Amino acid sequence: MEVGGSGSTKEAFVGVGFKNWQKKDRIKVHVGGHRSVHNRCYQACQDLMKQKQHIDIAFLNISEQQRIDYRIRLKASLDCARYLLRNGQPFRGHGESESSNQQGLFLETLKFYTKPNKQMSHVVLQNAPDNHKMTTPKIQKDLAQACADLTVKAIISYLGDDYFSLLVDEAHTTAKSLKDAIDGLFSKLSLSLSKCRGQSYDGVSNMRGEFKGLKSLILADNKFAFYIHCFAHQLQLTLVKVAKHYKKIQEFFDMLQKMATVVGGSCKRKEILLMNQYEQIVERIARGEILTGKSLNQETTLK
Repeated sequence: MEVGGSGSTKEAFVGVGFKNWQKKDRIKVHVGGHRSVHNRCYQACQDLMKQKQHIDIAFLNISEQQRIDYRIRLKASLDCARYLLRNGQPFRGHGESESSNQQGLFLETLKFYTKPNKQMSHVVLQNAPDNHKMTTPKIQKDLAQACADLTVKAIISYLGDDYFSLLVDEAHTTAKSLKDAIDGLFSKLSLSLSKCRGQSYDGVSNMRGEFKGLKSLILADNKFAFYIHCFAHQLQLTLVKVAKHYKKIQEFFDMLQKMATVVGGSCKRKEILLMNQYEQIVERIARGEILTGKSLNQETTLK
């Protein structure tokens, strides 16, 4: 630490102690000027000793109403985050400034959710302090992570000491790194690999390899963790294989892709297609070809 003065002076004041009192000028050298380390440390000590400036006092000075307003903002943001997560919706938009017409689902949902409630609307968004809005991207991520942690905790609690299976969808890393990640996750969640009775991945070598694949690494620790090729990947591989041998299937998927590109690129074309779909469904319902009622196929929109 720089304290000013010669090396021996610094060592005396920060190490072994000052003894050479006949050379009092060294004290002045140590103290130094107004912005010296000594004076800055002295001022920091004085500030700490002043009770009114102590951080604990600053927390105590927060009014009860400010605490209530903070809880209202937190609850509103958490409720919106839970709603979006439950429906699998994205949080953020391309333009989140106050002048934007669409600020993203999180902010738009928060505005819609709090507007009818005067107690909420008076303390959120523009009416909240700049450092307590509870709407920043970091806050959104923290809320989402908190919900994810609670969801995982609920699943683990429900699982108890029962058996489970493992599904992994990753092909860009080595089998060992995946195994290390799984071991770390199991340790964090207090899960035992000995309770695993199934593992399912795609067919790439680092996942299902007979000697160095993730499947083999897990089987080395637990011979009862039987491997099954992921059915979703099997269906995809089957579809690709069939399409290669039947030209009409290739033409169908080519046409489907082109139609999605053409229709999706124009709001007008999209509206025309949706209206035609709606009219066809209504006509089929009128002819009795499609029944209406709960849990029946009666979609009137094309998704």
